[in-house]
Amino acid sequence: MMASWESAGLLDQARLGGPSINPTLAHSMGVRDLIRALFTGSTALFVTPEWLTTRPYQVIRALTLHPPAHLTCGPALLHTLAFLARKFPMLQERVLPHVRCVVSSGTAADVIPDLAHHGIPVFNALGATETLQVTTSATEERPPQDPAILGGVLPGISLGLLPTPQPEVYELQVRTPFGACDLGEWWDSGDLVSLGEDGALRHVGRRGHDFVQTGHGVKLSRQALARRYAGVHPDVTMFHV
Repeated sequence: MMASWESAGLLDQARLGGPSINPTLAHSMGVRDLIRALFTGSTALFVTPEWLTTRPYQVIRALTLHPPAHLTCGPALLHTLAFLARKFPMLQERVLPHVRCVVSSGTAADVIPDLAHHGIPVFNALGATETLQVTTSATEERPPQDPAILGGVLPGISLGLLPTPQPEVYELQVRTPFGACDLGEWWDSGDLVSLGEDGALRHVGRRGHDFVQTGHGVKLSRQALARRYAGVHPDVTMFHV
């Protein structure tokens, strides 16, 4: 996966190649950022999200001592950091000038103007793309005007579109060599997308068939169901690579 990121330009210093804030292991994004830090030899500042409200002064001191160049997080964490930056001018003076790129795993439209004022681009990563394993717009010079656009396909990844009962809405299927286990030829991402006349994929939502078992998120693979139940035929009828 890191080789794919490197080939796509994601590990450039202007994107995700420099020091980062790591939301520990509270999300899979934190795990991937740890791998990225080890791969690039860069600094990762581990911050438990709860510390932003329970230990704000310790977090602020850590940020000023180790200012990050990029941040990948959810909108809740991004909103909290933006609040702290407004409340403590020290962060605006000593931390924000170092930040070159922010990737948010959800729309944080009210925060974007504040960060844009400091010259910081905010790229949205939606659905299965929030882990930057499938597509990304963060390789572009600036974020797309439409935050629902998924961005370019990472090297080594193929995408398939499976029609749904909704007109012009498709289930996003993924073929990837980067799975930690055998995902079958096509992995059902659970994301719903539309395909614009410009050829861009836009995130519509989630199918919502995931569930949690003993604290772990579980995805039902369409291929696994097909092997178990002969009546299921996961034919991918349209491709976008």
